[in-house]
Amino acid sequence: MTAINGSSSAPLGDQAEKDTYHLIEPRFPQKRDEYKPSLNSLGMELILMIFKIVHRESPESVKSLSLVSSHYHHAARYCQNQKIHLRISGEKKDALQRRLAYIEKGGFLPAIRHINVRGVEDDLENLEAVAQFLQKAAGLRDLDWVNKGAPDSSVGVPEQVLAALQSRSTVRLHTDVVLNYHRLPTNEEPPTYRAPLARGSENLRSLRMCFTYVGVDRCLEMVRNVKGILLSSPNVRKLVVDYGRPDGGCVSYGPPKEYTGFGFVDGQRLPALEELKVGSYSFGSITSEAEDMFFPMHVGYPGKGREEDYWAETFDWSRLRKLETKQEVFALQVAPKLSALEEASFGGSSDPKKVREFYDTVPNPLSFIDIQQFDALGVDGIIRHASKLTRLRIHQRQLRDWSEHTIDARSLLEIQKACPLIEELVLDIKREGDWPYEILDILAGFRNLRRLTLWFELGWVGHEPFDAVQPVVNYFGVETLLTHINSTRPSNSKPLKEMKVYCGCPRPIKGYPSQQGLWPRRNTSSYICQLSERDDQAASGVFHITCPGLTDDENMLLSKTGKGNVKVPAKPSRGLTVALNGPIPFASRRRS
Repeated sequence: MTAINGSSSAPLGDQAEKDTYHLIEPRFPQKRDEYKPSLNSLGMELILMIFKIVHRESPESVKSLSLVSSHYHHAARYCQNQKIHLRISGEKKDALQRRLAYIEKGGFLPAIRHINVRGVEDDLENLEAVAQFLQKAAGLRDLDWVNKGAPDSSVGVPEQVLAALQSRSTVRLHTDVVLNYHRLPTNEEPPTYRAPLARGSENLRSLRMCFTYVGVDRCLEMVRNVKGILLSSPNVRKLVVDYGRPDGGCVSYGPPKEYTGFGFVDGQRLPALEELKVGSYSFGSITSEAEDMFFPMHVGYPGKGREEDYWAETFDWSRLRKLETKQEVFALQVAPKLSALEEASFGGSSDPKKVREFYDTVPNPLSFIDIQQFDALGVDGIIRHASKLTRLRIHQRQLRDWSEHTIDARSLLEIQKACPLIEELVLDIKREGDWPYEILDILAGFRNLRRLTLWFELGWVGHEPFDAVQPVVNYFGVETLLTHINSTRPSNSKPLKEMKVYCGCPRPIKGYPSQQGLWPRRNTSSYICQLSERDDQAASGVFHITCPGLTDDENMLLSKTGKGNVKVPAKPSRGLTVALNGPIPFASRRRS
């Protein structure tokens, strides 16, 4: 899809923070030559279909098309309004009203399929305006409602909004139940948490529970609220549970002895989920004092035995397509029942044997495999899923033995031959004094590969002979990798659309690190290589390389450095220095 040159009009989504909206009255264009074919002869419905395809494949081209004529401007705006973002701001109350009026007067209401709402929760005037707007958007399919109060909380979906959706059974509601206690100033009490209002909603499809607590009362109150939502909302299909005490620091605490978990009993069960993510959540259990000498005795769980046993035995797992959890024991319990599973991820799981057992136990091949270490599954474990595998991710944070668990060339070649459907790869790749050209050649041989992400080891202070592993990863090294892979791809391969390169993935910083401990974090870098949207450039393999950590001006400078006659600033930023030269040796770090 060729991108059209020229200045571009900002999409409507970018105008959310502007105070004025100008409507352009569309005028039907007149043909200059009756004997030449014209796009306008197709009619508005077909033109919109074409514009929607262009918008999906090349958003920049749609912005340029909007400048051609008032007729095309209206068609482009119509496509851009398929998904809109609304911000309810206490400081700019009138801005939202003008935005809604612009959409309605411009005739864009029928285009809307997805609305994303952010903002404060006590602006009743704007809440009412949004509720009325929802009723007018007849084609609406999805509503994301994630309001945030100070400092980071949400009380659920307002009653006005739920009432507007009540008669719209086809609209899917996605919302959060959030209260992060640890982000409050230490001298302030946590805000009063009102019960979420999404109980009994047939529209509710996705619920994310992100909650940290300190006291027992808040812990029990929150879980009762969410349990009530889940038991009364029959159409929930996606659930994220991230629920526990604040982590970080030198000391971590488990749940209190009164902890109940969700406390499902007597046949109570979740709706049949399609996606489940279990983050920082402890399943409830009953333990005796003798069994619990070193940890608080759990007496609050109302069921018998362990909560994960109840979940595994009682819930309907036949629809689950995506599972993400660090709870390997729970995952193994439900694995034989996951007949529809397509994707599985274990996050920071530390037990490769249980991970291997899970992937060997699921009854059907998966389309996405996500593991930290290659030897957790090995070639045989991955190839077992070859008939459906389209995405493979093997990546972990950097430790001293990081390179020992990366994939080798021989194993990668076996996967390439056995898994022809792979479209996306995320791999940790080691290098020893030179670029791993053998592995790069094998990667180029994945004929359906469209997206490739490579993670390289950064190194550490004291690594021999240099702090950074050689060769260093910088902008020019990424150009070398990209050129080599593209030049060795078979002629009948699909074109690579995107390649990402990362150098370093250190663990989160905790406590009071030394200067040596901070060195990895300060020297990581990342690069995104994207195939040009222009047909003529894409056919020639033109990619645009950017460094997300740099400014637009710094990225522009990087793109010109290889052409010469570019003046680098006398005092470049650390990020620009790393992108140009690679990690800065610890001994030559700049003194602050």
